[in-house]
Amino acid sequence: MSIPEREIRAHFDIGFIRVYQAYSNEIADSALSNNRFVSPPFSFTRMTWIKPSFLWMMYRSGWAKKDPGQQRILAIDIAHEGFEWALAHSCVSHREPSVNEEAYKDALATNPVRVQWDPERDLHHSPLPYRTIQIGLSGEAVRRYANEWITRITDVTSTAHRVHGHVLAGNLDEAQLGLPEEWPYPLGMMPQKFIETERERLLQHDHFDHEAIVHRLQAVPDPASIPYLRQAIAMKPQLPYLHYDDYGSFYKKCLWALQDIATPDALALIVECSHSEVPELRNEALYRLKKIAAGGRNGSKLPATKT
Repeated sequence: MSIPEREIRAHFDIGFIRVYQAYSNEIADSALSNNRFVSPPFSFTRMTWIKPSFLWMMYRSGWAKKDPGQQRILAIDIAHEGFEWALAHSCVSHREPSVNEEAYKDALATNPVRVQWDPERDLHHSPLPYRTIQIGLSGEAVRRYANEWITRITDVTSTAHRVHGHVLAGNLDEAQLGLPEEWPYPLGMMPQKFIETERERLLQHDHFDHEAIVHRLQAVPDPASIPYLRQAIAMKPQLPYLHYDDYGSFYKKCLWALQDIATPDALALIVECSHSEVPELRNEALYRLKKIAAGGRNGSKLPATKT
């Protein structure tokens, strides 16, 4: 699957998008203690750059080993509204030849955010043929970022060192598996749009996030998810990374999601699965029906049988 030259790729969920920054011990410890950036030691007068790409952050910080000011890597989860406010109040950091010089100066003066697209990097920090976004925040934008947008800050320095260790040892498959999952970010992210995006991702084979996606669909029970869960159940044998699952764990998660959707169609699909020729699926569905018959969750009841 080809990747567009310019595409925002990030780790995100229904309530946040994750960006990365590298800091000194002093700033990192303060941010982790307060779950936000506090001055001092953080500076509100400097532009601060946030990066959704973990590998670009590794390139920029030298795997958190370039200098003392970048020895701690923070994963910062920010609200979608904040991220999109930043993009809506941005201009590119360097003027495109097609842009009028005066118009560009006006854009610089009125927008507190800068955007630039740099080549994405691989595990060896070699440039890839597509670009990743960096977002520079200043003035009002950095104040909003520090005080309003952040939902969680996590220290991922150990992840950086672990992945780098695999790279140095030549264990590139292990290094790749250790990277945070990132996928295309749809602008205008709202809960419903997020769920629509996740349904489509559930049926794709190029990631290892299927169980997490099913959990997200369960958290937002919607009858529109039923056909996607049906297809996911059918395609499970085609996902090599789930071959470890000899006890039907993936099937169980799908059946939980169907039970919580709780419409007649959702519960009828559980009944259908109870007749499956796949023993793990059949056993999980029979157990789920037993739990529903005993009272279920969310008041779910078995669909009436036709006489």
